[in-house]
Amino acid sequence: TKGKSVFIAGEPQGILYGVYDLLNKTVGFEVYSNKVTYYENKSDVILPDMDITEVPDILYRVPVTGGQLNNRTVYRRMRTQKNDEIIIGKGFAHNMLRYIVPLEENVEDHPMWFSGDRTQLCYTAHGDGEEYEAMVEKAVENVERIIDETPNQNVMSLTQMDVQTWCECETCQALEDKYGTNAASQIFFVNEVASRVKNWLDTERGGRDVRFMFFAYHKSEGAPATQNEDGTWTAIDGIKVNDNVSVWIAPIYEDYTVSVKDPTSVNTRVLMESWHAVASSYFVWAYNVYFDNYLIPYDSYGAIKDLVQYFVSHNTRFLWPQGNWNSYNNTGYDDLKGYLFAKLMWNCNLDVNELISDYFAKVYREAGDIMERTFWSWRAFSESQRALGRSGNIYSSPAEGRFWPKRYLMSQLELMEQAKELVKKYETTDPALYKSITDSIDGETMSPRYLLIKLHSTTFGKEKLAELKSSFAYDANRLDFNMISERAVFNGFND
Repeated sequence: TKGKSVFIAGEPQGILYGVYDLLNKTVGFEVYSNKVTYYENKSDVILPDMDITEVPDILYRVPVTGGQLNNRTVYRRMRTQKNDEIIIGKGFAHNMLRYIVPLEENVEDHPMWFSGDRTQLCYTAHGDGEEYEAMVEKAVENVERIIDETPNQNVMSLTQMDVQTWCECETCQALEDKYGTNAASQIFFVNEVASRVKNWLDTERGGRDVRFMFFAYHKSEGAPATQNEDGTWTAIDGIKVNDNVSVWIAPIYEDYTVSVKDPTSVNTRVLMESWHAVASSYFVWAYNVYFDNYLIPYDSYGAIKDLVQYFVSHNTRFLWPQGNWNSYNNTGYDDLKGYLFAKLMWNCNLDVNELISDYFAKVYREAGDIMERTFWSWRAFSESQRALGRSGNIYSSPAEGRFWPKRYLMSQLELMEQAKELVKKYETTDPALYKSITDSIDGETMSPRYLLIKLHSTTFGKEKLAELKSSFAYDANRLDFNMISERAVFNGFND
C-alpha cells in the first residue's frame, strides 16, 4: 500500500498471480476447478494496508488434470503453467535425436554420434575426440537457434529419447563401469553444451537466463554416487552437474498412494538423495492416476503434502504431478486433487484438511457436508482395498469386484443423489449455480456408475442394465468425459 493506492509488482506472471491473490484477500476469489470459480458478491470492497511478499515454494508448477491443462484461464488463475509456457520450444521431453542432434540429418556423415541401434545419442562419440567435438558443436548450434526462436521461456531441455536403450560402445561402457550408471556420459556432454551456450548467452544475448535440464530416466536413472555408512551419498570421483543444469527425475514405477516417508517409498528417496550428491536442483515428473483407466479413483490424497514438502526440501524447481492430462473432465475426486496440488506447490505448509473442507463447502454449497462425507467414506474404504492387495502402481488397473462391492458403490450414489436434493432451490433462484453444483456431483457419480456396470452387470436385469449404460453414456458425453485411459478415447461400453 502507498497512500490510498495498492501496487502489485513482480515478474510478468507474478503480477498476474498478485492480482488473483489481491482478489482472494478482498472478495474470497478462488478457482477450485475448470468448472467452479468462487467469489463473494460485495457492493463495497475495503482495501486494508498491505505489505505482502509471496514466493512460491516450487518455481514451475504444472497442473495435474486435463481439465486444468486444457483451459488457459483456469490454470493461470490457479497459479500454474503449462509445460510449453516453461520449456523452450522444441525442447520438451525426449528430444536429443529430434531437434538437438537429429538422427536423419547427421547419421550418414557422423555415424559415431549415435548408438549402434540408432535409438540414442552416443554421448562420447565412441571415444573419437574429433567426432565428439563436432557433435558438441552441432548440439550447441541447434540449442542456440532454438533459444533464439523462443524468446519467452527460459528452460532448455537436453533430454534423451524415451526408450530403454543406451549406447554400448567401449567408451560408454567404460564410463558406466567407473560410475555405476549410464548417466555419467550424459552429464559430461550436457555440462559441456550448457557451458558453451551460457557463454554465448552472456556475451551475445545480454545475459539471458536459461536453465538446462536432462532426464535421469530408464537406463540413466541411477546417479553416479555411492552411499556412505551413515546413509549419506558421495559423488563418484567428484562428478558434478553444472549449477545452471537441473536433473529431471521421473519415478514412474513408484506407488504415489503412500507417503514418500513410508518404507515402501525407498526408491524415490534413494533417487532424490543420491542425485543430490551430484546436482544442486531438480525437475520432477511425478504421477497421480491409473493411466490404464481414468475412471478408477487413485488415492494419493494422504500422500500429497509429504510428497510436495519432500520435493521442496530437495530444491525442486519444477513439478508436474501428472494425472489424466488429456481428459477434459474428472471423476474420483480428481478436481480436488488438482486443487490441492496447485495450493501446496505454492505453499507446501498449508493445512490439507482445511483445504479439503473449504473445497467441498465452496464447490457444493449446501451439499458440501454430504459430498465431503462421500470423499472421506471413500478414503476409509480405500484403506480396506489396500489390505486386500490393491496396487498403487500407476500402470495397474484395480477394476476387480473384490475391491468394489456393489453395496458400497450403491451407497455412494445414494449419498450423491441426496446431495443434489439439498441444492434444489438454486434450480430456480440461480440456474447457473445449480448447473455448476449438479454437474460437479454428476461428475463424481461417473466412477461408481462405471464400476457398477463394469463389475456387477450380471446382478442387473437386461432392461435395467441397458438403462444404466444409456444414462452413463449420455452423461459422459454431456459432461465431456472424452478419454477412458491415457491412450483410449471414451466409447461408452461399446469397446
